[in-house]
Amino acid sequence: MSKAKNKITALTTLSIVALLSGCQSEPNQQAAMEVPSDPIQKMVFEQILEPEGLTDRSYPFEYGYADLNGDTEDEVFVLMQDPYFCGTGGCSAYLFNSSFEKMSKFTVVKKPVLISHTDTNGWKSITVWSDGSLRLLQYDGESYPSNASTQPIFNRDARKRMAHDLAVKSDLYLDGGYELTERTDLPIFTPIDQFSFQFKRESDPDSVFVVNVNTLTSDIFFSKE
Repeated sequence: MSKAKNKITALTTLSIVALLSGCQSEPNQQAAMEVPSDPIQKMVFEQILEPEGLTDRSYPFEYGYADLNGDTEDEVFVLMQDPYFCGTGGCSAYLFNSSFEKMSKFTVVKKPVLISHTDTNGWKSITVWSDGSLRLLQYDGESYPSNASTQPIFNRDARKRMAHDLAVKSDLYLDGGYELTERTDLPIFTPIDQFSFQFKRESDPDSVFVVNVNTLTSDIFFSKE
């Protein structure tokens, strides 16, 4: 897989094709399953689904990747979305190294999944939503903690207020902008200091304008949908 250094995330569904090796006269003969060719789907199939015996249908998941340890190679974070992996508090998630080897499994995880600009023991810290709050996951020298709900709460309220102020004071918003609201469905491994808002403008009320604000650098980026 060609890995861009920008944090990228995508919603994907693992499609598994069953090739029936028997016929109607042999109903007990098991189906042979085709291993996906896409590297990410293949990784999920072989290291998450197959060990659980889940080779009968599609299992949706989201993923993102980023260089967590500064070796210029990207690690991959996978957040399962199927009810088999999810409960009322969240879903199971997995972290793989740049060689697609499983490093950590997390429980009770929801988005947002954010990456910090600071590190612990040489690895970037991660925050995930768990048990009603953002939780800080720090590398202990061997792995990240598995039970996200027991980790320290991380508060982004001050950063959020700063991002909101920068957005409403931007030239584009001041020029007829209204109905500024935060967008919470962020791509996996969005920088922890970055916030996304959307708004409308009086001159173009049928369009949605998106503003991404980085509170660490005060950079503001606009797009239109």
